[in-house]
Amino acid sequence: MAGDKSCKSVSSLSPTRVMCYDKDGNQTGYRDAMTQQDMGTYTAAVIQHQTDVDELTRSIQQVGQSFQNSSQQILQQSQQYRPPAVRSFSSNDNSGAITFTRSGNVIQGSNGVTYNQVGDILMGSDGTKCQIVGPNIICH
Repeated sequence: MAGDKSCKSVSSLSPTRVMCYDKDGNQTGYRDAMTQQDMGTYTAAVIQHQTDVDELTRSIQQVGQSFQNSSQQILQQSQQYRPPAVRSFSSNDNSGAITFTRSGNVIQGSNGVTYNQVGDILMGSDGTKCQIVGPNIICH
């Protein structure tokens, strides 16, 4: 085919043959026209390539849609999550009993410390760490 680096321009030698020239106008050889069979093979290859591109495009779109659906599902689940309720508990340590009360997402201890719950752990604003074990809260 004409158009590559060594065949920037052509001149006709016969109805089925052209002379190729590079960008400087130097002859680089001749090229024969494609036969009907060559054209059929080339056309089939172009069609197959386009079919492959279309299939890959559909696959990429399906994966993208799958990611979008999963993201939406995770978002909905995270919006529906409610942390487990913390009942009032007493914890016995060296300083005596502490009562814990939940108000929204904040857990307030009767000792004046505010706690944030992470799983079964309560992290106190004073640096204390308490663990929920069944009906008990154990603070360190």
